[in-house]
Amino acid sequence: MTEKLSFRGERRADEITALLLPLQRGLQLLIPNVTMAELAPTDTPTDDGAVEQQPEWLGGQVLWRGSGVPLVRWEALAGHMLQEDSDERRYAVINRLYDTLQTPFYAIMVQGIPRMLHVAPDTLNAAVAGHVSGEIADAASEPAPGTLFTVDTELGRAVIPDVAWLEKQLAKALRQ
Repeated sequence: MTEKLSFRGERRADEITALLLPLQRGLQLLIPNVTMAELAPTDTPTDDGAVEQQPEWLGGQVLWRGSGVPLVRWEALAGHMLQEDSDERRYAVINRLYDTLQTPFYAIMVQGIPRMLHVAPDTLNAAVAGHVSGEIADAASEPAPGTLFTVDTELGRAVIPDVAWLEKQLAKALRQ
């Protein structure tokens, strides 16, 4: 039986507050809420900075608080084809966690408003994630790039991203 993460009820001492970031294809990322600095509207100025060598998942830069912040398209980074963005798209500005990046922030394109929920260690269904045809598959599938685990929540299945891997990929792309 798969336990589900709860966003309702009483809070336990061992819980952390997390955010569910909605992406394309019904995918969702689950991140600790302290990693997100701000949710920026899509009318925030951008520079797609189209460079021949730039990977598809690097969507240029978002001007945030006077600085250019690299924009990551997680779906493409994980090997999915990008679709047309939702009218509710926004930029989740993320605090860098590792020193592999020179910039203190990067942004992830999200397709709506993130949802907050409380996560406790014993409620995580820590099955290795995989992707088949744009859907999150079961534990027997090959893991998708940048994916640590998949978890079930009351709001659907979510991917816990491998942030160290993501930031290494971003650092490599920015050095090109």
